[in-house]
Amino acid sequence: MTERWKKFELEVLSFLRHKLSNIPVVVEGFGKSNSHLPDIKITRQVDGSELFWLDTKLSPAQGYQFVVQFTGDQFEFSEANKATANEFSQGIIEHMNNHAHKYSNPGTAGVDLECNDRLLRNWIISQCEIKNVRYIVTSTKLDSFKVLVPVVDMDKYFKITARYRVKRSGSRDLAATHRSSAYDQLCKHLQGFGLEVGGSSIDGKRTIAHIGSSSLFGEELYFGDDYYLSAIKGSKGDYYIKKRGRTQNANIIFILEYCGLEQDMGLRHLQRSIVQNL
Repeated sequence: MTERWKKFELEVLSFLRHKLSNIPVVVEGFGKSNSHLPDIKITRQVDGSELFWLDTKLSPAQGYQFVVQFTGDQFEFSEANKATANEFSQGIIEHMNNHAHKYSNPGTAGVDLECNDRLLRNWIISQCEIKNVRYIVTSTKLDSFKVLVPVVDMDKYFKITARYRVKRSGSRDLAATHRSSAYDQLCKHLQGFGLEVGGSSIDGKRTIAHIGSSSLFGEELYFGDDYYLSAIKGSKGDYYIKKRGRTQNANIIFILEYCGLEQDMGLRHLQRSIVQNL
C-alpha cells in the first residue's frame, strides 16, 4: 500500500500542473525517487532553467533533520550529516549541552527538544534556502484543501517541534556483488524451515527470490548478513531480497503540524512569484 505522504505528493504534483498550466513552466516531481532532493521543481519552459522548489508535507509531518553525536562529554554536529551546520544548529546543540542529562540517552523512543522555537524555525528556513525551496505545500488529509506556505512565513501556519531519537538507516536493494552470497545464505536459511528457493531473477536494481510459500513470517524473513525478504504485492511466493541498514544515528527530527484554516490558500502568491521570476 502506498504511504499517505507519497499519495499526497502525487496529489500536489497533479494540482500544481493543473493550476499552473497557463504559465510557461514545467512542474517535475523528485521527492519520491530521491530523498536527498526536495519534492517538486519548477523550471522555465523556455530553457529548462530552475526557478525554485517546493516541499510537500501532509500534516503532521516529519522532515528536515540532522545527526547529533554524543561523545560522552558533549554533543557535536556529526560528520555523517548531509545537512549544513550553521549558527542555528549550533544554538540547538548548545542547548543540548546545557541539559546533557536530559538528552544523553534518547533511545528509539526519543526525547522532545525543549529549546527556543526560533532556533527550530530558523534552522529549517536556512536548509530550505540552501536547496532553493520557496514553499511548503500542506494539508491535514488526502483529497482535500491545499495550502501553499511561503517558507519565510512557516511559523504563521505551523507548530514546529523537534525530537532527538536514535534512527536506524533504511533498507536498500542488493548490490550486484552481493547477490550470489545473499542467495546462498537464503537457501541455507530456508532449509532450516523445510523450504526451498526456486531460483532468483533481476528486475532493474532489484533481486527477486522465487519461493513456493507466500506466507513467510517472523524469523523466516530475516537471514544472513542483515538481509531480509519483502513480499511482492500480488505475487505468489515472490520476494525482494533487501539489505537492512546497520547504521544507527541519533537525529534531531523536526515535526511540522499545520494550524491554519482548512481551506485552499496561497496559490495566487505562488503564481505571482513565478511570473515575477520568469
